[in-house]
Amino acid sequence: MPGPCADAPRQGVDKMHDPALQALIDKQAITECLMRYCRGVDRADRAAFESAYWPDATDDHVKYVGGVPGLVEFVFAAIARMRTSHMMGNILIELVSDTHAYCESYVRAYHEAAGGLFGPEEMELGARYIDLFEKRNGEWRIRHRKVCIDYYRNGAATSDWKNGRYVEGPSRGEKQPADPLYGMRAEFERIRKDAARKP
Repeated sequence: MPGPCADAPRQGVDKMHDPALQALIDKQAITECLMRYCRGVDRADRAAFESAYWPDATDDHVKYVGGVPGLVEFVFAAIARMRTSHMMGNILIELVSDTHAYCESYVRAYHEAAGGLFGPEEMELGARYIDLFEKRNGEWRIRHRKVCIDYYRNGAATSDWKNGRYVEGPSRGEKQPADPLYGMRAEFERIRKDAARKP
């Protein structure tokens, strides 16, 4: 079954005779794949994370180089000890064929970890994902990734989740399934099913 990056049926559109439209569709699918990767990391959502890569993909992730199974273990072991937020910026996609694309994406990645020498610590990375995307059966995913670090900075974390402005509560971003996203998605799914049952 095609995954979330697969082309959706479009009635009345002949993709073979509209290459400009197909290019936009392909670039949007690639962009959504990048967004799912970020969700996968920040929400510790393995299904979302793995859906961004082909099973035989490789990743040069600075401190890890190898295949997807090892990458999953490496990333999820790291984020178990921290809060993260990945924000994508410039995304430049070059379609080199019907089934291959190069993509350079800028990302700011925030990490907050407990247990530093003087309390919670934070790190921000300015990085780029340099990706080879491959399309299989109508679906785009990462075939190979190289992570390039442009800058980073470390310091004491200033977020006070116990007594500060944004205390712990239902609006705080969390990992799956506690994050508000998953409760809202369950509600959206209920609404979708109710609508499908109506004549």
